Amino acid sequence: MTKKSVLISTQYEDVTMLKRTMIVSLIFSLCSLSLTGEASSTLILNKSKTNTVAVNLDWKYREGAVIVHPRDSLMVSSIDNHVHHPLIWKSRYASVVFHAGNRFKPGLSANGMNEKGLVASAMLLKSTGYPPLNQELPTLNTSEWVQYVLDNYQTVQELVDDSANYQLLPSTYRGVTLSYHLVVNDAEGNSAVIEYLNGRLVVHSKDQLSHMAITNTEYDSAVMLLNDYKDFGGSKMLPGSNDSNSRFVRAAHYLNRLPSFIAKEEHIAYAFNGLSTVAQGPGTKTPTQLSIVFDAHDKTIYFRSINESAIRVIALADFNFDGLYQPRGLNPYQHLSGDVVKEFRSQYY
Repeated sequence: MTKKSVLISTQYEDVTMLKRTMIVSLIFSLCSLSLTGEASSTLILNKSKTNTVAVNLDWKYREGAVIVHPRDSLMVSSIDNHVHHPLIWKSRYASVVFHAGNRFKPGLSANGMNEKGLVASAMLLKSTGYPPLNQELPTLNTSEWVQYVLDNYQTVQELVDDSANYQLLPSTYRGVTLSYHLVVNDAEGNSAVIEYLNGRLVVHSKDQLSHMAITNTEYDSAVMLLNDYKDFGGSKMLPGSNDSNSRFVRAAHYLNRLPSFIAKEEHIAYAFNGLSTVAQGPGTKTPTQLSIVFDAHDKTIYFRSINESAIRVIALADFNFDGLYQPRGLNPYQHLSGDVVKEFRSQYY
């Protein structure tokens, strides 16, 4: 098996499976819930340990699902196949993905982790400019970008190397275009921010990420803002509003003030503390519905929700991926605590 994503021809011999997968892909498209407004913040902690990735999911509605996806699932991108050649793939890796979607059903893939420890998080970026569509390349709906990445790659470098083999087409929901930049981290400690600006791919690799925080502003533009603020050579006080730039400055400030060494057992607490500094409260336009921490080294996910402060834990090692043949889901807003692996149900499909 090569490191390239597996592209299956439209003559795939299992016609029944293909039709079922196309229906699932259509459901993903129709149920998609846009993460409206300037939403979401990501912090990457890499003190004394492989990357710990902390994400706030901010949006208007308390909806969506956490889905564990099996290996060897045939997927078809939910685009108009009369106009574009849809990307078709078979998942190489199992994954746990946080989906937006109506009535706690899975819609667009927001972020998640696969069984190899790759973490991906899509964040709205209004200034995104994708290259002109090439009729020779297969096309992927941006609402499925995270799912595709987690299905096919083990490392950040694999993703970057394969980026020229498909193209992205943003979908629109409720008048909002789902144009993203993508934050990816792997179990080897590598990180990247992937953006499409002015029709070209821009990759900020780990050695180019001077500040391991990302919001909904182009990364280079956000970093330039820091020069105006205290701790970064400027004179301004920390901003207190919820706009993307303000959240970036506060996130960078928090990471800058972390101790040089953080014990392994304290990483998760520090990650949640960082998310609290950029969280949007109830009653705001896009409150923080979920705060999620991905431990790429231990392949464990921790999260809490707007309506339940108790932390829930998903250890990927506790799933029997060899015996998983259908997706299973969990309502992330259930009043649970601790290990929730046994709470996943097949009723979501």
